[in-house]
Amino acid sequence: MGGRKKIVYYPGMLALPSGTAPNLLNKSFAVEADFEMTKGSNNGALWSMGGSDGGYGLYVKDGKPVFVGNYLGQAVVRVAAPKPLEPGAVKVKAEFKYDGGGLGKGGAITLFVNGQKAAEGRMEHTHAVTLGLGGTLDVGEDTGSAVDEAYTPPFAFPGVIRQVEVELK
Repeated sequence: MGGRKKIVYYPGMLALPSGTAPNLLNKSFAVEADFEMTKGSNNGALWSMGGSDGGYGLYVKDGKPVFVGNYLGQAVVRVAAPKPLEPGAVKVKAEFKYDGGGLGKGGAITLFVNGQKAAEGRMEHTHAVTLGLGGTLDVGEDTGSAVDEAYTPPFAFPGVIRQVEVELK
């Protein structure tokens, strides 16, 4: 990442090791997916970082966008839009606002659909040093172990993903 605060990923970026992905630990961040909902795209991962032992994910389940935070596989916090997405172009943004004040603190999670707040929640704890042993960054599916037990990998998104932008705050 160098000194960059934003990076854009494209479909097909799979299994990027966490050591070469943006460091999401102990800070606020946002992930925005720009994609197209099609008739058959009601389920699938848009972006994931981590695995079953911890991480974050942005996906579509039953037509609804979901942002998940997983702390050590013990505390999973999901926020989901109340209504399914309509077919067509959509931007879904997930924000994590870190509480600060030390390592592994909690934060607020918020989900936006086309610029409108759709859902919010709270993680009480986050990973302080690493997201886990085998966690990777993926766009368009979730390789390895699932960040969220609500789906089974690879959970490929069948719609069209234009890009996913990660911004460190």
